[in-house]
Amino acid sequence: MVKKRQRVDIYADMLMVMKSQPEGWNLTRIAYGSGLPNDRAKTFLRTLVSYGLARLERGNVDRYIITVRGRDFLKTYHKMRGYMTYLGEE
Repeated sequence: MVKKRQRVDIYADMLMVMKSQPEGWNLTRIAYGSGLPNDRAKTFLRTLVSYGLARLERGNVDRYIITVRGRDFLKTYHKMRGYMTYLGEE
């Protein structure tokens, strides 16, 4: 049985995709990289932007870029995942 991803895991997946390209990625690339349909990815991206974890740069192609706060979130997320694995919670 496949385990359903938690919302925080989806946020982390999307931020990891954004982190891989300093100039940012468009909606379709982030959706593909995080395994979500475009409409759901768009909702999650709006949330990331509202939390200050990502920013939207408008242009010919709108691009989402990870912020310093987003990078801090990823560091903390990976640290907590490590603790959870160590404690046998994963």
